[in-house]
Amino acid sequence: MVDIFKGCNQRETIADTINELTGLKEAETTARHVCSQCGKSFYSEGYLKQHLNLHADETPYKCRCGAQFKLKLYLARHMKIHSGQFTCKYCPAAFPCASLLKGHENSHTGNKEFSCEICGKLFYAKGDVRKHRQKVHEKKRRRIKASSR
Repeated sequence: MVDIFKGCNQRETIADTINELTGLKEAETTARHVCSQCGKSFYSEGYLKQHLNLHADETPYKCRCGAQFKLKLYLARHMKIHSGQFTCKYCPAAFPCASLLKGHENSHTGNKEFSCEICGKLFYAKGDVRKHRQKVHEKKRRRIKASSR
């Protein structure tokens, strides 16, 4: 299977977006449909069935280029690469969404336009700021909470 997000600094953001778009969001209330493999819970049986495809070995959705995907949504996003809709103007790289392209092009130009609102550190891509916050600031906050107990 081809990983179209290999090296992607917004992999988690994309996963969150996919979950929101497809309804594969963990239930915030008492859920009736729980995945037996990972414990995630869903609002409906249909969402659980879609989610179960992620655990399966099969990749039923295939692109003419040979890429294979577990979900139809992943194939649809992959197809945007072939359309050239999100192609870098500095190199042949293509991306499934505009935000990934933006961060990539910023790395060519050296433009660090995204900043951490806590410490001011600059980044090429919005996803890098989120990862930085989680890794540096949230980790620090958890250590402070743990030591104050």
